[in-house]
Amino acid sequence: MDKYAIDGHKMQYHTDRTEQWLRAKTIEEKLNVYPLYVEVSPVGHCNHRCTFCAVDYIGYKPNVLPLEGLKATISNMAESGIRSIMFAGEGEPLLHKNLAEIINHTKSVGIDVAITTNGVMLTERFLEECLHSISWIKVSMNGGTHETYAKIHQTKPHDFDLV
Repeated sequence: MDKYAIDGHKMQYHTDRTEQWLRAKTIEEKLNVYPLYVEVSPVGHCNHRCTFCAVDYIGYKPNVLPLEGLKATISNMAESGIRSIMFAGEGEPLLHKNLAEIINHTKSVGIDVAITTNGVMLTERFLEECLHSISWIKVSMNGGTHETYAKIHQTKPHDFDLV
């Protein structure tokens, strides 16, 4: 049995939210039914330049969400019924210098946490600080050799060994 239900059929565990949406009679009522899951991009830049990444289209902007504002937003999400957040998206989330604190805060307000990362910056220190608050980590490993990995990720072959 898949403990984390990663197969994509999570709605069966949240029938209350589905029923709330179905009972809503107006668009306004439906807009007050918050999603179960949100993807958050804490940074807008990356340490890789993967050939398939959509960030190429929007540009690598060195935007970083401010710590206190992000924590406040996450608290509001929890109050609204958001049940899980994946830190991923428009950049490498581990480039946010306060990501461990953000992850611990997210878990402390009752939201499950996941990360999608290229894995290069997954350090023992980071994991010691927040692994207890993370449900799962997805690492992008697009290549089976140093050479193919470096070509696809457009990075140094040495990153293959780090991951």
